[in-house]
Amino acid sequence: MIQINNEITLDSSIIVSLLKKDVFFREIVKVLELIKDLEIQVYISHITYTEIWVGVLASNNPKEDEIRVNKTLYELFGVKVTDLNITIARTAAMAFLNYKKLKGTRELLIPDFLIGAHAQYYTKSILTTNPRDFLKFIPELNVLTPSQFIKHGSSN
Repeated sequence: MIQINNEITLDSSIIVSLLKKDVFFREIVKVLELIKDLEIQVYISHITYTEIWVGVLASNNPKEDEIRVNKTLYELFGVKVTDLNITIARTAAMAFLNYKKLKGTRELLIPDFLIGAHAQYYTKSILTTNPRDFLKFIPELNVLTPSQFIKHGSSN
């Protein structure tokens, strides 16, 4: 069952889509409006921050992109960046081993499992454009795509 709670974790795919104005851009703008309207607290992990920061460092205009990223994270989403801990690491390790046992065909990396485990620990939900990264290996996690968030958030 899909639930919209008063807090949610963002996957890096949401931030990247917003910054790049890709195919998910318009939906994510609607998501952002709903987050503000519903007063939802947004979290990201240090891993997500690192993935976003790679784009800043690799860009042709790192100073400009740093400003864009900071505005997106802190002014638009009002994110709290939270720490990883032993519980999160253990949950991620178990999810990764389950993936390996099933001989996963897609190359999921430890950071994907850490982001999912972080979301499970802090908010029990994650907003992502890549739901398959989380659905199978952290089954307790409430995984939402932007369209699901809009549909269920609008009914609150």
